[in-house]
Amino acid sequence: MKHFLLTLSAMACLSIPVAAGEAVERLEFKPVPEKLLAEAEALPDLRWGFPRWGWGFVLFNHLCAKTLVQGLAAYSGNRDADEGVLKQIRNVLLPNNCLTAVGGYSSQHERPFTTMVILAKNTPELWEKLTDEEKYKLDLLMMASLVSAAVSLNDMAYVGPANRVVDGRGATMTGDMNLHRDWGPNYQEGYVGGIMMGACYFGLEEAQKLLEEYDHEAFCEKLLNANLMNTYIVFSGKKDNDEPQNPNMANRLTAERINAEMNSFRYYGKTTADARWMYFNQVFKTYNRTVNAGLNDGKGKEQGGKISGMILDDAENLPNVGKMGMLTEFNSMDGGGNRSCAVYAFHGFLPNMCNLIAMTVSGNMDFESQEWKDGYERIKIGNTDLFYKLEMGYSSYSKGQAYGNTEKFGNPNSEYEMMRDLWLQVVEPSLDAFTK
Repeated sequence: MKHFLLTLSAMACLSIPVAAGEAVERLEFKPVPEKLLAEAEALPDLRWGFPRWGWGFVLFNHLCAKTLVQGLAAYSGNRDADEGVLKQIRNVLLPNNCLTAVGGYSSQHERPFTTMVILAKNTPELWEKLTDEEKYKLDLLMMASLVSAAVSLNDMAYVGPANRVVDGRGATMTGDMNLHRDWGPNYQEGYVGGIMMGACYFGLEEAQKLLEEYDHEAFCEKLLNANLMNTYIVFSGKKDNDEPQNPNMANRLTAERINAEMNSFRYYGKTTADARWMYFNQVFKTYNRTVNAGLNDGKGKEQGGKISGMILDDAENLPNVGKMGMLTEFNSMDGGGNRSCAVYAFHGFLPNMCNLIAMTVSGNMDFESQEWKDGYERIKIGNTDLFYKLEMGYSSYSKGQAYGNTEKFGNPNSEYEMMRDLWLQVVEPSLDAFTK
């Protein structure tokens, strides 16, 4: 079955070209189980908010998972899910709810929503229910997400005499310096994913052209005129009456610097046309450890009378021990030394799954390639490992601390359980069917 990416009449206002008449093979995902969809729809709608200058994310992370479940349900043919998707999209188009697009660490929490938008755009029966004005605003938000991601990792920021990295740190749209493009997968998957999302939404070549022609002041004016105030305040640096002062204001990039970095955008020499390379480059960073039960051969690490960094029950039956594919954050390093953390591992898994879904439904994944076969094998091993550890309980160690707490399945409507079920019941069996 074929469908087409259509050029929007509203795009003329934005001056964003979208590939017209480009046939995309529609890959059918398995239906989302009604129970999982009902759990997602019972949660409040996702929105962004204060502090806009910080991470820009106002509600709990499991609400991100909600958007992914709803979007896949609609894409896979459940027209009863359309209403929930439209309600969620329209809620995020409100002036003080819209995407902040700060960049940096918070990018990981944007990926489920931007994936929902890409799923909606590739579901004609759903997309046609949005007005031209709503589509135009989504174009602006997706462009803002692309730009904030590009600011977080472009080559000009990191390489050469004009680089702006200070003490190994970059800067977000608001001047926050808690980032580097080579930090952990929970950072990288978010902002590299933002480049992939832009390529999937606008087109591989078209997204690069948008960056090369980007004019920051003109784009800020479009955000203001569209009443997308969260995004406008982040991009312009302006402050409304309720906004607390941005403590990172002195680190903000000038419009001229943002234009220079966008107009020459490269990521390790690659452009948005190389989105597939970016995806697999991330897979081999995110799923880059051999499976084990924890630090020190599963004995964990003691600190302050607590032992953490290990699986808590039935470690002897852990699947795939010694195989490559464990999520990197189960055996990595941070500023405090060793890290073995289920939370950070999950926050590599979730945006990676979002990026994979977006690449798939937009027709940008090659399921016959060797890189797919190698990468998918790692993903399946890593996800199996993650879910087993969350089933048995995992005590995480990070930032030089043995927290002594337990990450585990069991909370109603938890993000962990919803995303496990979505992967096992929908995404993985669909990818198995696509794989040649």
